[in-house]
Amino acid sequence: MFSTRDVDYHARYRRCVNNAFTMMSLVTLEPLVDSTTKVFLDQTEKLFAQTGKICIFNNWLQYFAFDVVGSITFSKRLGFVDRNEDVDGILDFLTGFGEYSSLIGQMPGIDSLLRKNVVLMQLARWGFISRTFPLAQFALGRVKERELEMKEIQAKGADAIRKSGQGIDLLSRFNIAVHERPDFMNHHVVLTTANTMVSAGSETTGISLSAVFSYLAKHPRVHAHLLDELSNGTISFADSLVSWAESQRLLYLDAMIQEALRMYPALGLLLERIFPPQGAEICGHLIPGGTTVGCNA
Repeated sequence: MFSTRDVDYHARYRRCVNNAFTMMSLVTLEPLVDSTTKVFLDQTEKLFAQTGKICIFNNWLQYFAFDVVGSITFSKRLGFVDRNEDVDGILDFLTGFGEYSSLIGQMPGIDSLLRKNVVLMQLARWGFISRTFPLAQFALGRVKERELEMKEIQAKGADAIRKSGQGIDLLSRFNIAVHERPDFMNHHVVLTTANTMVSAGSETTGISLSAVFSYLAKHPRVHAHLLDELSNGTISFADSLVSWAESQRLLYLDAMIQEALRMYPALGLLLERIFPPQGAEICGHLIPGGTTVGCNA
């Protein structure tokens, strides 16, 4: 989805996964988010508030983000918050991979000498070395655990879930797409999409959460105003949580989050696009076809 230049492929892919990301679909995932949030609050109290130990908060929020996105994708946390550690070195791997990708994104030819080295790839096919990423291992494990359930969904679609009474996480929705669009969706695409959800979704969420709390700490006036809004009696705080429906009434909270995202966007990329062959004239400048363009967030 991110990297293809094939317009038809991109359109077909989007048709397969769009339904998973409608607001109606996302709201059904709220119980999975809430269950992870409760664990996060309990662990914050137990590990830091009660002990007085220093919390490296940006790391802690990153752990929370990974577990939330793991929950809504696979109905299972990765275990970062429960264990208070980088599970299987996933974060370290993603940090290194991000640094590598930022280089390869500008000089893609080098990739064929390094990660896409034909010798290393063949050795991996023969089983002499492992090139499966830690996060992919987790995804493979969850898919394996639910193999029979996934086959049932692929065969019968959403009816299989409705009869079982289970919730519909993102993995289930991707498998519903296999049932509805078998000409495009298959096991490999499902696994790749789920894997990307956790890696890309968790990183950006953790960064954004860190930005929100950082700016709140630096601006006491804003913090005080937010506390006033939260304590005005409109929120029930059931189980110490704010529901999605209740959050829609918190206009200052929404504005504060939007401003934090404006000041500190999670993506440092230009999100490059390629001009169509005919080119275009923008503000008096002729942009030739095939030119790569982007806008810094």
